[in-house]
Amino acid sequence: MQEKTMTITGTATKSFAPDLIAVSLEHSKTFETYEGALKDASSRTGQIRALAIEAGLNGDDLKTNGFSVDAAYETYKDSDHNYLKRFVGYKNYVAFEIAFAFDNKVLSRLLGKLTGTEDKIGFSYRLSNPEKAKEEVMGLATKSAIRKANLIAEAASIGLGDIINIDYSVKEINLRYQSHMMLDCCPTNGNEGPEIDITPRDLTFTDSVTVIFGIK
Repeated sequence: MQEKTMTITGTATKSFAPDLIAVSLEHSKTFETYEGALKDASSRTGQIRALAIEAGLNGDDLKTNGFSVDAAYETYKDSDHNYLKRFVGYKNYVAFEIAFAFDNKVLSRLLGKLTGTEDKIGFSYRLSNPEKAKEEVMGLATKSAIRKANLIAEAASIGLGDIINIDYSVKEINLRYQSHMMLDCCPTNGNEGPEIDITPRDLTFTDSVTVIFGIK
């Protein structure tokens, strides 16, 4: 005789206040020679690290997320109005990121150091321990499934048996609030940026767990 079962999916939603700020920067220039593009990309790393230290941050926290030097081409029209491409040099690309504890004053200070260049600058808000947040919501979802099962069993006047199976599918959960800023057209004195007073919205996400119970 097949065992009688009840399948319940529990869900949970919780919000977390971001406690990290991550400032990102993208640098790209075109040079006549490969060596010139490579030298510029390498030296920019040192420059950004020095500016981060001047802003009161740990230079070792600066991470390089992307680094490349590629041949660059431009599109043009010939005398017959055909579109062609021609080689114009070598274009470098470097992407940096530095994360630090949530502090608008530090953010203002760092942005003040970084503005006035052709680099693209942005920042995002994150959690320092996203795994802990995920586990907390997963636990809440499991408790929700058990609570629902007990309520249904009581309402249906049946006995709830042992847990037969728990199904949890790993999900990609976004734990980042992105706020892009284009600051390359806002030159400053290189010391202090405009005072930034931002309270980011909480990071909210939902998780679910499916539990199969035996019923009596």
